[in-house]
Amino acid sequence: MKRNAFRLSGALIAAFAVAGCTDDPTESLRQGATQVTTSLSYVEIIIGDSVVVTAQTKDAQGNALALLPDVAAANTAIASTNIDAAISGKPAPLTQFSILANGFGVTTVTATSGALSRDITVQTWPGSIGLSGATDEDMTANGIQVSSGSALTIVPTALSSGGNPFTTGNGGLFYRFTSSDASILAIDSVTGDATTAAPGLGVVSVTSTQLSDSASTGATGTLSIEVVPGPLVGTISSATGVVGSAATITSTAGLFDATTVGTFDLLDPAGYPPAAFANDANNFSFVAPPNLSVGAHSLVISGIGPNELAQEVTYTVVAGPDADLWESDVLGPTSPLLSADGRYFINISAADPDDFFLIDNTAGTADLTVDMMVNWNDGAIDVDVVFWDTAGNFLTCGSTSGCTGAHPEHAVATIPAGEAWVLNINYFSGPAATDVSIDITLN
Repeated sequence: MKRNAFRLSGALIAAFAVAGCTDDPTESLRQGATQVTTSLSYVEIIIGDSVVVTAQTKDAQGNALALLPDVAAANTAIASTNIDAAISGKPAPLTQFSILANGFGVTTVTATSGALSRDITVQTWPGSIGLSGATDEDMTANGIQVSSGSALTIVPTALSSGGNPFTTGNGGLFYRFTSSDASILAIDSVTGDATTAAPGLGVVSVTSTQLSDSASTGATGTLSIEVVPGPLVGTISSATGVVGSAATITSTAGLFDATTVGTFDLLDPAGYPPAAFANDANNFSFVAPPNLSVGAHSLVISGIGPNELAQEVTYTVVAGPDADLWESDVLGPTSPLLSADGRYFINISAADPDDFFLIDNTAGTADLTVDMMVNWNDGAIDVDVVFWDTAGNFLTCGSTSGCTGAHPEHAVATIPAGEAWVLNINYFSGPAATDVSIDITLN
């Protein structure tokens, strides 16, 4: 009897063991498919990149079922899908797929299992924004080179993660522009239309945004724009001369506004500013400084008009520094005559230490007061102001002395009626090989 009981017990155990190897003990608890789930419900992707997502069919208790969802994108111009067949359903009951961003916008990727589905919202963005200028000016190592006063439109191009242009898709991409320095380049924040003004290096930045009235939150880009002086819009009375001679620039656009004329800065590569005088809305005069070498020089007028434009003109020096307009080594009645207030430029050195000017009051009926400021381009050198009579006799350094170590020197002297004095600008001390450019302002 016990033997038969053990046989029956063994048979039952074996039966249960076989059933345990072939059936899921929770199978009776499972229900039919009630939902599709995805590992992401919203994703942002840089165009050209992709993300990996999974989808599963589940019952009401959240158990994964063997039904593998299919996936599809609503707008493949924006995003497309690719199922990884090597992983999907092996061994886990899920679909693994990638979403590839193709163009800008928002679309939906849907995972479907029978009548069930699940949507994934996909927002794509450019990887970066390329910028170019709609202009015929030159490209340089610094970016675009544009003349002062010119207008241009900054053109954005949306780029993928690999730096390639792409079709923007169905959303429409908007941009916001800013300039690093509005005095160099001013730009409309919405249109990208720009105008250039003062010379310098400016940087335009752009940020992409999905909505025209939203804050800028997308990809960015920058473009360097070098603003250089534009050509003169006008004429020059004389494009050549010796140092110390004058010329007048006339603006055909009337840009020499009297309210901004004080901001003009006429410079040359030698670094010594020519004297400017007699300015009005249409004319701007200057005196070429004595340290300009023989040859062509680019003279730049900046701060023109309310937008502070810059223009340049070429001025050619035909006689060098040692042959300046006022050059005179002669002390006496043949020295160059100074008879009017103004600014005068000379050049002296240790090898050529003196220049002389005649100030004639012989026909005068009253004493003549001469008030002058003498400035030069090297503070390590001492220049003095001395007055002589026409016979070469020392008279004075002035009641306000011009024979000091000051830089500049301020000299005031009174020439009696009926007399002529000689003004002497003297290179008193300094390096032997150094030339000094002297600016004399006579009042």
